[in-house]
Amino acid sequence: MSAHVLLVTTTSWPFPAQLAAAFAGTGAQVEALCPPSAMLALSCHPVRLHRYNPMTAMDSLARATAAARPDMIIPCDDQAAKMVTRTRGRTAIGRMEFLDAAAGCGAPVPASLALENEGQLEDAMHRLGLPLVIKSDHSWGGEGVVIAVTRDEARTAFHRMSNPSRLRDMARALRGRGTHFLTRALAPAGARISAQAFVEGVPATSSIACWQGEVVGAHHFDVVLSSTPTSPASVIAAVPCPQMAASAKAVVRALNLSGLIGLDYIRDTRGQVHLLEMNARATPTAHLALDEDLPASLLKAAGLPARTRPPVTDASEIALFPREWLRDPASPWLARAFHDVPWDDPKVVRACVRNAPAAAQAMLESTQEPALTSKSPVFGT
Repeated sequence: MSAHVLLVTTTSWPFPAQLAAAFAGTGAQVEALCPPSAMLALSCHPVRLHRYNPMTAMDSLARATAAARPDMIIPCDDQAAKMVTRTRGRTAIGRMEFLDAAAGCGAPVPASLALENEGQLEDAMHRLGLPLVIKSDHSWGGEGVVIAVTRDEARTAFHRMSNPSRLRDMARALRGRGTHFLTRALAPAGARISAQAFVEGVPATSSIACWQGEVVGAHHFDVVLSSTPTSPASVIAAVPCPQMAASAKAVVRALNLSGLIGLDYIRDTRGQVHLLEMNARATPTAHLALDEDLPASLLKAAGLPARTRPPVTDASEIALFPREWLRDPASPWLARAFHDVPWDDPKVVRACVRNAPAAAQAMLESTQEPALTSKSPVFGT
């Protein structure tokens, strides 16, 4: 008897396909709810696909759940997490609610203030100083975060986040950027904006498996490279970090969390970490089998059968596919670090290459040592 897992994504991100491979590797039977254009829809690992329709999002989830009858539902993006949370009769926790809860259980968090009007923004700039980090709920991939260096930049960011463009979201959806933009255009959530004190340092991140308020597995990383200061990591380094582990344990217990989540931090110049926010869903490092196998740990904690996968690498540095290759097709990290290419899922790899900018494709075609890695036969089949 195997565990039955339903992965839910509303985006075309590649990592849900890698997460499908991870759960399949534990012996679980994986089904997926996703748009037809999603990378997850191309993966060889789900045994059945369910079509996600952004026009009837909750109905799509209800139908998939009724058909799959899963032991566990794993959301892989923020929109999916909101949908899954609604089916459980709850509402998604906002950034300020999370930070208040984290501070209440002793986790180190930067000073933060909710912003509902320009007067509160002016007060935040006075109390928290500049630079100031302006954040909007219901955003992901770094797009709802602005590090404002000047007062004018802070005001501009606040005004833009307060009045999100439905037309822009619709245009993004029509250009194939993701059905989640269509969902947001059709049913925009009220803007919830906050200001956070800026902490000088380097980003860090954790992927957490938890069950009924207990951490059952965790990976902690420092971010080595990312495209911009607020965008997702492209190269990470696994680190032992008692501070991150303690914060994760406290937050998971305080919020009684179950599933796969991510926590984002800044490590300051003294080496101290400051907890910035939580992603209440699987994150792009959750699939990695390192010193711990998070999908296997989660299934076992829930009383479901699972085999633990062997570590994929003993290297501490990991280049995340396809982000680092897209950032720089000639990046030395693609050879220096473990490059997390899903070679067992060739349709996904081919689609990532096909959707890449022309410069990245040209680099791949022109080099004798392929820019992805030396494992190139997948492109010739």
